[in-house]
Amino acid sequence: MNNIKSQMGLRILSRSMAAIVGGYVLSNLLATLISYLLPMPKVDSVLLSLQLSFLFYCMVIIWVFGTKTAGKAWLGLLIACVISSVGLYLAMPEGSL
Repeated sequence: MNNIKSQMGLRILSRSMAAIVGGYVLSNLLATLISYLLPMPKVDSVLLSLQLSFLFYCMVIIWVFGTKTAGKAWLGLLIACVISSVGLYLAMPEGSL
């Protein structure tokens, strides 16, 4: 009985870490990407993308706890972070690296 409780606790811990850490990284990547892509003054695009990052973070948390397994949640976060990173690399101005 204790083994089952500890396995369930580890699953919840894994999902929580995916939601907290993975959601934070993904929402920041998406906010930065959107700030580069929006066709408005830089100040406005940064403010809008930062406000949208809260929405992204909430969506990631809901999605992580809605998946069937914690492994699928981690894999989905990894894929989304890689795609966002590539998009961010391509969207950045040349002199900012």
